[in-house]
Amino acid sequence: RAALGMKAALEVLNMDIQKEFGIQIEVGIGVHFGPVIVGKVGHPSHQQFGIIGDAANVASRVQSANKALQTTILATDNFICQLPRGTAKTGKAEKVHLKGKGAATQLYEVTGFKKEDDLFLVQKTTSALFSDEGAFANEFYSRLFAVAPEAQDMFKGNMERQGYLMGHMLKGAIYALSRPRNVALGFRELGRRHTNYGVSEEHYLLVRKVLVDTLKARLKDSYSDRIRLAWERMFDLAFKYMKEGAAGKKQARAVPKPTVVV
Repeated sequence: RAALGMKAALEVLNMDIQKEFGIQIEVGIGVHFGPVIVGKVGHPSHQQFGIIGDAANVASRVQSANKALQTTILATDNFICQLPRGTAKTGKAEKVHLKGKGAATQLYEVTGFKKEDDLFLVQKTTSALFSDEGAFANEFYSRLFAVAPEAQDMFKGNMERQGYLMGHMLKGAIYALSRPRNVALGFRELGRRHTNYGVSEEHYLLVRKVLVDTLKARLKDSYSDRIRLAWERMFDLAFKYMKEGAAGKKQARAVPKPTVVV
């Protein structure tokens, strides 16, 4: 998913670079599976983060093989075998003699997922959505206040800063989706805080609709029903955890204080 995300991000970047400078950037990515030692290495006064192990060396050599095979992402058979059946869509398949290896290594070109992946679709469209955080936030709040003018009373502070915070929160949530436990904890805390702002159950449905409408407007021709469904599922997951956090805070308020008998 990370490799495919890098490829997708570069495709977006290349559109701008092509317009401005008439060139494109190419990248080669090598993926392998195996044990490594990861951490800070070196003298205490000059430590650096490093990865040590044969698996890291193999991945580097696989990456170099992209040039000869004219591919972008290559993965070893070791890695492909670790995936659930039917996960990766592959293209070229070649046995290549990698430097330092006696036997040839089976490599596969990875071109995508066989089945659309919600997380990948959401992360793939993030750069286009938030290339201008201010514009996204302005459009969202304009749409929100148009359908619910009373919601403006909830925002007493600087709206420019509020827009920045919303964009920062959304991006953080998107990139943390691969760590479900952290996402759950973060959104539950967010839900607890939002009860202080007067957010109630009906506000979640309203915000969900406005977010989807803003998404459609910002993505323009890149928007599709499949992308909409992926984002809606992400919003539903986030709001589920926020509601759990809000409910937990309400329950805590409802617990009577213990009576002390002297």
